Amino acid sequence: MLKEQIEACHRRNIRIPIYITVQWDQYTAERHPEWIVLDEKGNPVGTPIYEAGFYRHLCVNTPYRDFLKRHTKEILDTFEVDGLFYDIVKTIECSCSYCRTGMEAKGLDPRRASDRLRYAAEMIDDFKREMTALIREYNPDCTIFYNKGHVGVADKQAAGGLQPL
Repeated sequence: MLKEQIEACHRRNIRIPIYITVQWDQYTAERHPEWIVLDEKGNPVGTPIYEAGFYRHLCVNTPYRDFLKRHTKEILDTFEVDGLFYDIVKTIECSCSYCRTGMEAKGLDPRRASDRLRYAAEMIDDFKREMTALIREYNPDCTIFYNKGHVGVADKQAAGGLQPL
């Protein structure tokens, strides 16, 4: 149905960005709890499992990143994509095994909140650059937007070479 909707809009010269949720994805969090962000005490970050809501945060420093790349590639292969709107892409410190290992490899101390936050910022910027490079391989004209609720000066580091929506 999406393909037909895109074609109908294109006949009317309407551009259609495709929405992809990133860090809040209930379906994926239920199937891959090992990809959920952990706080400094090792607890999952987000809505507790017996409370209403789906706000368990997923860490894009886990194999979830590869999943998102495959998902994006499938979208780019299947549809005529004008743009991609990645929702919920924000800096959130994580203490999962992937992040702890990554921090230690960079000489950071995962026990320090400031190091976790620094690593989280570097990691989310790296995620954006990596996803953007993947998209550009397939579609150099595709607009890309990484939404976190607002865009400000803290986003300049990852914005190098990115075009606004």
